[in-house]
Amino acid sequence: MAKIKHIQLKVSNRLQSADIYEKVFGFLRTDERRIRDNHGTVHLDDGTIDLAFAQYDDDSAEAEMHGEGPRIGHFGIEVDDIDTCVALLEQHGCEFLTDKGALPVKFKVPGVGGIVEIGPVGFFKHPRDPKYKDVASL
Repeated sequence: MAKIKHIQLKVSNRLQSADIYEKVFGFLRTDERRIRDNHGTVHLDDGTIDLAFAQYDDDSAEAEMHGEGPRIGHFGIEVDDIDTCVALLEQHGCEFLTDKGALPVKFKVPGVGGIVEIGPVGFFKHPRDPKYKDVASL
């Protein structure tokens, strides 16, 4: 069974947001980085879920894709077989937001709204496995 392993929150201040979750709930900070040169992230771990706080640059197309203001940006699901999942998502009419072969695979489910992403088992663990470090596509 696939599992939700990642939730990304679009925030106006990633460091302040992460500090609150660390100090109030005891989540552990596992990673901080700049991604695709249009946003910075701080990742926290509660033992089950990778919780990412993303702060986007003003001109980020990805920020626009998520919508205005702070919000849940997307959640990530680990799957055993990316190709099979992509084929099934295509059959169900999902709209893909990333280029073919890119990881993670971002998509929208028709009529539902929101963004979901899938990655191979281990993809959402932070610090990220070196085989997925700063991977744009495989």
